[in-house]
Amino acid sequence: SRSIATAQELVSKINCPLLSLLDLRVEYDLWTTTSQEMELQNKLVFDNIVAFHLHIPGFRWKLPDCTSLRKLRVSSPKNVPDANLLASLIFEPRICPLLHEIELDFIPEWDLLFLMLERRNYLPPSHGVSRITTLILQSPIPPTLLAPLAHILSGQFTERPSNRELSLCSFMEGWFDTSL
Repeated sequence: SRSIATAQELVSKINCPLLSLLDLRVEYDLWTTTSQEMELQNKLVFDNIVAFHLHIPGFRWKLPDCTSLRKLRVSSPKNVPDANLLASLIFEPRICPLLHEIELDFIPEWDLLFLMLERRNYLPPSHGVSRITTLILQSPIPPTLLAPLAHILSGQFTERPSNRELSLCSFMEGWFDTSL
């Protein structure tokens, strides 16, 4: 899609070493565009970004190394974004070692969210990765998840539902009669 190429090109050409906030918005027609991968690479920009606001519906993308990033806000007004965001933070917590606040304006995949929070928040300080201490969700949080989320955000080990119970498949089974 032209909007993806344009956004990637613009980000790659930014030459602002003191830039601390990047607000990236990409719009496209969900009905005529297939999900595409978006690469966000510009070491000069992403090494210094403190706050990153992404508005990228329907794209597959991997979070770039953001060594100074403290706040990440992701919005996707039309659908849930690809799970690569949370997967990036699960498998590579050091890509954003100072990240401590995440805001999502969509219902996350709860199993991935819990795995990401546990991965980051239970690492020993010697790994140089900050705990996520603030999680802002615009969607309602199921009451059974409030206490486990609060404990994990405060760095405490806690019991929580299994990954299977938190998965989208389990959610669908609980809310929809699959026998119809």
